[in-house]
Amino acid sequence: MKSSTLLIFCVCILIVAPLAAQNAVNPDEQKCLDLSGDEAIAACTRAIDSHTLPTSNLANTYYNRGCEYRNKNQCDLAIADYNQAIQLDPTHVQSYNNRAVCLYNKGEYDSAAADYVKALQLDPKHVNSYYGLGNVYRLKGDYAKAIEYYGETLKLSPDLSGAIMNRGITYSEMGAYAMAITDYKDAVRAKSPNAFLPLLLAVAKMHTGDTNIAADMNDEVQGLSNSWPMPVMQFYLGKLSADGLTAAAKDNDATVQLSQMCDTYFYLGEWQIYHGQKAQGLENLRAAKSSCSQTNIHYILATNDLNLMR
Repeated sequence: MKSSTLLIFCVCILIVAPLAAQNAVNPDEQKCLDLSGDEAIAACTRAIDSHTLPTSNLANTYYNRGCEYRNKNQCDLAIADYNQAIQLDPTHVQSYNNRAVCLYNKGEYDSAAADYVKALQLDPKHVNSYYGLGNVYRLKGDYAKAIEYYGETLKLSPDLSGAIMNRGITYSEMGAYAMAITDYKDAVRAKSPNAFLPLLLAVAKMHTGDTNIAADMNDEVQGLSNSWPMPVMQFYLGKLSADGLTAAAKDNDATVQLSQMCDTYFYLGEWQIYHGQKAQGLENLRAAKSSCSQTNIHYILATNDLNLMR
């Protein structure tokens, strides 16, 4: 998908040929911009292979094809194209930023951070690179730096709901739940599209002894899709039993089921501990730790609570 709006993690802005070259633009170069998916990739490739593009246009076309590969989750191919764009134009800010996104997704956090820093050296107001650095340092466990970079992001884009929410997640991982609640509520007001936001807010409230979980969640879930994780919210609202929640997490796709069971174990465990069922709750948090990816927020929060309750 071609987009100029910030997604939960990053944006892939397609770049148009410089004005001076637009009158002589290669037809396939234009199709590379106008089409999407495999059709766009084929058009970009024809434009590249034509050997008719000026250097700046060629750099942009490699970058644009890289965006299409990244949208297909083919990060190695995307990185190869971003490398070509940077070789042709060492000041190509978006290529540094988007290569960082792919490196982050591959778990190469130090390399991703280096690319984000380079993008910021070229453009000190590149909001996505500040945001990306916040995400890198959160996963590296350097919470002070993560909060610093989310703060820089929000100076440039105060209503960026992803940065507000991720700073809240950082505070949750630090155990600073009161500050997390403030950010989660601000993310709600900024209309964050993340369906887990009401649940993360509920868990933060439980950690501060707030007894208004269900009443507040009724308002927060309005307009959300009935798909996952809505069954978890229904459980928190008293509209679904624990057995019903576990049944709803089942899926024919084993990968989807594992992810949904990770969520189920974590939120069920938090609810049980909050309601005085500590033994069952700890058992479910241990199950969450076993089933969740180590970069998953639920793995990190479950690990933190298990350490606190030893």
